[in-house]
Amino acid sequence: ARLGYSVSTVDYGYIKNYDWTFQGRDFSLAHSFDRSNYNAYQRAPHTIEQYEDFIKFGTPNDPEVKAIAQRLEDKAQAADIQSETTKANFVLSFVQSLEYTVDNTTSGIGEFPRYPVETLVDQTGDCEDTAVLYISLLVNMGYRAALLILPDATADSGHAAAGVAIDDFTGNQNGHYTDDDSNIDYYYGETTAKDWVLGEMPQMDDYQAYLYPLIP
Repeated sequence: ARLGYSVSTVDYGYIKNYDWTFQGRDFSLAHSFDRSNYNAYQRAPHTIEQYEDFIKFGTPNDPEVKAIAQRLEDKAQAADIQSETTKANFVLSFVQSLEYTVDNTTSGIGEFPRYPVETLVDQTGDCEDTAVLYISLLVNMGYRAALLILPDATADSGHAAAGVAIDDFTGNQNGHYTDDDSNIDYYYGETTAKDWVLGEMPQMDDYQAYLYPLIP
């Protein structure tokens, strides 16, 4: 008699868990990321030559970004989050739960922008990484969103944030930038620290910003 057997392997990818709080309620989300998709982004170019290059890292059409956006949409509906402003702040709280780190610490490079899948898998990033992730998610949820680059935000460095256009915005009406081409107001979103909501802006030395809409 002979005993025959075969061994099959299953690649579960990168299983990531996210926990965050919004308006006093706890939320969680788990997702298994395709390992080859993440590796492809790691091999992709990460160079920046001018400010507008940052918007090229937005990937709203990536299937895993779409999946996360849909999961967040479902959770917002289940939590009876109805207004567009509140839902955008709900997604903002999810992004703010990721750890803020500077590129020198995580990549050993002075400027190393991440693609949204990289930020989600690494569960960390700096201002442009989390801002690009946030607007990539929102575009999938039907929002108009833009990347804001503030080159002289402080004496030491620039800053990046998100801009979100909402017709019936119910937050701070003063915290916005207007797109000169479309005359659309984009409300400021701080992605690097918890509990900031759209329209609230941190203290900066200079508020001048370049605005780059993300086109799906």
